Amino acid sequence: MFSFALCAALQVHGVSFVEEASARSADVDGYGRGTAMADFDGDGWLDLYVADGAGADRFLRGVAGGSFVDVSVAWGVPLTPRHTMGALAADFDGDGDLDLFLPCGGDSNAEAGVVLRNDLAAFGTFTDLSASAGGAGAATSASFSASALDFDRDGDLDLFLAGHKSPATPFPVCSLLRNDGALYFTDVSAAAGITDVGNFMHCGAGDLDGDGWQDVVVAAFDGPLRWYRNRQDGTFERVAGTVSGMTVSGSEYGALLEDFDHDGDLDVFVPRYAMASPLYLNDGFGSFTDVSAAAGIGSWRIMGHTAADFDLDGTLDLFFGTGAVGSPFPDELLLLAPLGPGGALQATHWSVQSGISAYGDTRCHGMATGDLDGDGDLDLYLNHGGPSTIPSTSQRNALWINQGNANAWLRLALTGTRSPRTPAGARATARLPGGGSVVRTLQVGRGFASTDEPVMSFGLGASTAVQLIEILWPSGLTQTVLPPSPRTTVRVFETGLAQQGVRLLDNPSTYSCGASPAGACAASVPGI
Repeated sequence: MFSFALCAALQVHGVSFVEEASARSADVDGYGRGTAMADFDGDGWLDLYVADGAGADRFLRGVAGGSFVDVSVAWGVPLTPRHTMGALAADFDGDGDLDLFLPCGGDSNAEAGVVLRNDLAAFGTFTDLSASAGGAGAATSASFSASALDFDRDGDLDLFLAGHKSPATPFPVCSLLRNDGALYFTDVSAAAGITDVGNFMHCGAGDLDGDGWQDVVVAAFDGPLRWYRNRQDGTFERVAGTVSGMTVSGSEYGALLEDFDHDGDLDVFVPRYAMASPLYLNDGFGSFTDVSAAAGIGSWRIMGHTAADFDLDGTLDLFFGTGAVGSPFPDELLLLAPLGPGGALQATHWSVQSGISAYGDTRCHGMATGDLDGDGDLDLYLNHGGPSTIPSTSQRNALWINQGNANAWLRLALTGTRSPRTPAGARATARLPGGGSVVRTLQVGRGFASTDEPVMSFGLGASTAVQLIEILWPSGLTQTVLPPSPRTTVRVFETGLAQQGVRLLDNPSTYSCGASPAGACAASVPGI
């Protein structure tokens, strides 16, 4: 039974998109992999880092009006050919801007990862520190994906890399890289108990058992899903599927860790290629039940994948890229909502109604979401293309602009102090009148190692008020914020205190409230 309640008679279920990649100069093509969507230069407009499996990565800078300019050379995209699998954008060195980690290799060969320090404010470019980044810049594996997490709760972001089978790595293992400061990472995999061999795909990080420490879930194409539970002492233990209930095995393309049923804990969706994809609901203590069949999710040729509340009804939706090397297919959008008997989660196929199907067949991999046009709803950038070894699989990328609806929204931008400055793993709950709630978790590295805009988006349906926001930071601190009205963006700094926000400006989309380091409200940065 769902703990989630909105005024169903008034809220809107449904969304439409318009494809505007060409109109906004974001229609690059290539052998698409992961994407990062974030404001790297702090000018209030979201930028894009577009990873390419053939090595021709792109940096697209967002400019006034919502268009993009290719600044790949100016911003220092590395010129060395490589197989980039994704883009993790976060403040890894804690200096206030967003850096990049690029996992490389995929199914090609062992390749060194790339660490790019954001020096745009000082020098107008990114600086490649891969050679001095320790394990993050070592060519010890063929990485297929990566996620960022503070596994040891020391206040900075560490990295988990999913190892993948390649000619040079026939027996791959995953890697846990501890952040030791100054963008130097130490490989602590063996000491932490990350030693399984397998053909791993994508991974996700989050606190599955509610103990305050972040775990890792790794998908495997040739075996069972791995849940590595954090033992709180720098080590992890693998939880068997027979214990957790997550018994899926084989053809897994990833693990999306989200609170799909609004009960305050993280559930797990496991996209699979051409097989039934389980949606595991969490009982709050790390025991899971597959509800995908009852929800009507079905079987798809899933490669790229993400979850976001595109129609702002409060429930996360699912977006899939379903193409294959030899046979592309249209992308798929499933809207989720608690519509069934007793509030059971049910999926509605919305690809045609949304306009997504009209684009035609794709080979969709990486995807990133964010509010590109500043209207409060989530837009979507899709990184298309197959393997670089097959030139005919190169494809043009797509940019879908959400047309919105009457549903309300709230956006939350968090800055850690004791937690990492980009507080991956932070969980925020928006409490609504009538007892309902919407829960979101900040993540860095989802799907094909992609990064969404680092702002939490809460769809509120027809709610006309939010009572309060409760935040659980990665450090373990809890914080309560009394927010402004819906259709606003709130910026919160970690304090561990209950703060009250006060409206500063008449424009409801340009102010933020309470919980600044000085304990007072301050005007928000444009585009946050």
